[in-house]
Amino acid sequence: MLIQALSAKLGIAMGHNLAEVCRQHLPTSVVMGLWLISELAAMATDVAEVLGAAIGFQLLFGIPLLPAGLITGAITFGILGLQRNGFRLLEFLIAGMVGVPDSCVVA
Repeated sequence: MLIQALSAKLGIAMGHNLAEVCRQHLPTSVVMGLWLISELAAMATDVAEVLGAAIGFQLLFGIPLLPAGLITGAITFGILGLQRNGFRLLEFLIAGMVGVPDSCVVA
């Protein structure tokens, strides 16, 4: 969160994002190293999300982890495919996924 907040301030102050400023002021080898680390971090978070969804499918429906992971991937690509039809449909889907479980909670 600290890096995101500082990146936002940098963008407001300079009009450039963090990657652009790093590329302008750091050597190419350092920029490539930062890019590699960023890509690895993004992949690690994606793996955690897919694994979490697969575990959720296993707990809810008793589906084994590998098929549940494949189902998660298919659903993810389907949701991302909705962007071709406009961003509004994707927003409604996400709002529904957030709102339905909240309305089902029994106090």
